[in-house]
Amino acid sequence: MKPVLVDLEADRPWLDLPSLASAITDNTIAIVAVNLFGISERWPQLRALADQHQLTLIEDSAQYFPGGEEKIDWQGDLVVLSFGRGKPVSLLGGGAVLTKKEEYYTHLPTRSAAPACWQQRLLFSLKSSLYNVMIAPRFYWILAALPFLHLGETRYHPLQNIEAMENIRIGMLASNIIRYQNDIGAAARHDRVSSMLDAMEMVNNLPKTCDSQANHRLLRYPLLVEAEIRDRLYSRLNKAGFGVSVLYPTDLTKIAGLEFLAKNGQQFPNAETFAARLLTLPTNADFSEKDLKRISAILKDVTH
Repeated sequence: MKPVLVDLEADRPWLDLPSLASAITDNTIAIVAVNLFGISERWPQLRALADQHQLTLIEDSAQYFPGGEEKIDWQGDLVVLSFGRGKPVSLLGGGAVLTKKEEYYTHLPTRSAAPACWQQRLLFSLKSSLYNVMIAPRFYWILAALPFLHLGETRYHPLQNIEAMENIRIGMLASNIIRYQNDIGAAARHDRVSSMLDAMEMVNNLPKTCDSQANHRLLRYPLLVEAEIRDRLYSRLNKAGFGVSVLYPTDLTKIAGLEFLAKNGQQFPNAETFAARLLTLPTNADFSEKDLKRISAILKDVTH
């Protein structure tokens, strides 16, 4: 099987639907789309296209997990989750594939994990405690300054084999989901960031532009600005100690190891422009009103 890429819609984290439709052939078996940062793709349109061509719809939800308030959640035939660092429900590693259809479930690989020894439990506890401290905005800049951690970088690592998620992570999954869904202040934090961005003329408030549900959980709060302004903002905000990130440096074809995805010099200008203009703000509970005011002042200074 070989992946076929299509461009994004301009200034949106969505697949360009006309390009997607034209890329479907008799050899196509699935459509893969992403809930980027928690902003939903247009699943009804993708569902209709998949059904029209009898394709499997795969929902990449590595960056989204429902908070419990949403009326509509996962809609793919297969839903891929990640529990890695910086994900909505983090176990510092592992993931899951979900499906409602028995015919898909029977084809999913299963693995059995060995029980964790006390050394593994202790090490995991220490790593978790350190991670929870360091992801706070006032400490995140320290991690970002350490080049060997490669925070925020997009790197390609071929999947060699599928292994079972360790029992120690599985045992913590339910409690971590409950803790995440009980964060009742998440929607209010998103609203405060959105209101702040509404006053910025040169800023594209991406969740609002995409009409994302007000109570839809966001992994980070994404915005788009002009590329040269984005780089200055990123520098200023990180020097001020905020956990901002640009995340994606360019389109997939320009990432080391993925050059083969560009067929016959195929270009993806909307994806490249999107990556060059993207900046994301933290949305965790440590992101205070004082932090928001300081970020607002820097945004106004750089964008005017």
